[in-house]
Amino acid sequence: MKRYFYFMTSNEHWFDIAVKLKENKIAEPVLWIGDHTHFERARLEFGDEVVKDFDFFKFKSHKISDFNCEGRLNDFFHSTNYLIAKDRSLKMMDRIDETSMLSRLDRETIFHQTVLWTLDKIETQKPDFLISVENPHSHIQHTIFQVCKFYNIPCRNFVSWTYLPILSVQDTVSGNRLNFLKPINKKYILKFSDKIKSIVDNIHEKKDTYRTNHTELERLESKSLTWKKNQIINLLKDTLRKYISKKNYNEHLEYNPLNPFKISALKKLKYINKRRQNILKELKKYTYNKFSLEDDFIYYGLHYEPERSTLPDGGDFHDQLIAILKLRELVPNEIKIYIKEHPSVFVKSIWGYRGRSPLLYRLINEIDNVFIINHEIKTIDLIKNSLFTSTITGTLGFESAIIGKKSIIFGNCWYKGCPNTISWSSSLRYKEIMENKIQNKDYIINFLKNKMVKECTMGLLNSRSSIRFKSLIDNSFYDYQMDGIYDLFEDILNNNIND
Repeated sequence: MKRYFYFMTSNEHWFDIAVKLKENKIAEPVLWIGDHTHFERARLEFGDEVVKDFDFFKFKSHKISDFNCEGRLNDFFHSTNYLIAKDRSLKMMDRIDETSMLSRLDRETIFHQTVLWTLDKIETQKPDFLISVENPHSHIQHTIFQVCKFYNIPCRNFVSWTYLPILSVQDTVSGNRLNFLKPINKKYILKFSDKIKSIVDNIHEKKDTYRTNHTELERLESKSLTWKKNQIINLLKDTLRKYISKKNYNEHLEYNPLNPFKISALKKLKYINKRRQNILKELKKYTYNKFSLEDDFIYYGLHYEPERSTLPDGGDFHDQLIAILKLRELVPNEIKIYIKEHPSVFVKSIWGYRGRSPLLYRLINEIDNVFIINHEIKTIDLIKNSLFTSTITGTLGFESAIIGKKSIIFGNCWYKGCPNTISWSSSLRYKEIMENKIQNKDYIINFLKNKMVKECTMGLLNSRSSIRFKSLIDNSFYDYQMDGIYDLFEDILNNNIND
């Protein structure tokens, strides 16, 4: 029976598949770091030694202690993988740094603690695979992944489509989709094909009023009474948490790197609001006022951060500044590069303030002929009037392609290979981009349909997928999902399918 490390989300099928694999004596997890929803059931099924609470490892990883440090496997610390893991995992800790108080020194110590713990697990558990439902994008999961990568343990994760409840599998190391054929049920092929056409037509024909669905949902949520009510409830919980039990009170007395100065819940809220104000103030200060749609320009849309779309999906371009510099190098200097801030940075229901330094805007303006423009300018207008666009993995590239504009893609996006998109490479030249022929929307529709049939199976990645694709899911969907994903696991574990 194969042994694997498993990172999973809250959706029920990811738990059920692991149980079925064990019952059929195909594979069993020897390390489980999953959503807290399944924690107790997973412990009963696989044992305390295997199942670890993701919430604990994410927010209290400084307290990890169940490992033996005997100096084994220390060659990792002298590798390039170590430097990459350290850089990216420390940046991923922005996700838990609510008040920007998690210091570099504490981050580094937490990272080293996680590495030592992982080395012990690899030595004792000897996994054959690491399988992660999502591309590992918490500091704890990403550190484990990088250590597994160094020791040549095959790593696989699932890739979801933004607009459909379908999944493909990729080699987490190379980012390449795996070659296999798991046909989607014909009924759903027809249903999803109609949806693809509808999506492409909607973007193409209603491009003056089109808005991305997930961005609009975030904006509306932050204005809802339910969200505001929950904020008050969470504030009260945070204030009273230390008084709930003796254990919580004693924990409050300990050193906590996420709140080293033990500031109150109200003061936290004050710091967060001030952080948001500082970002907006600096953005306004460095916004270019001479912007014109008549200029020759390239449009680059900043990503919302911290988010998987840049780290880890951006790969070497997980730092957006690197992508902007490469874009400046690629494009003739007399052509302007216009950069717009992502609208979700200002949405209070999410954490955009954690992923953006107020200093970034001044730094961008130091790059020759690169300008930050008003974030309220319509993205559609920028796409239509640009020479071409650029993104790490964002829907901007997909929308541009449909509207009839070329787009340079720096990262590993779900629509990889789409007509009118060009993957960045060190050999790419500006002339080549400009000479590329524009394909019409029918080419894109056919590309997506073929990609769906050849590369995908039915499936929901996480709980947000269940909400987003509600209109496309019926009762029979869940049976096909379970069978399709289970077959993929069998292929991965038994045949070690390669790209």
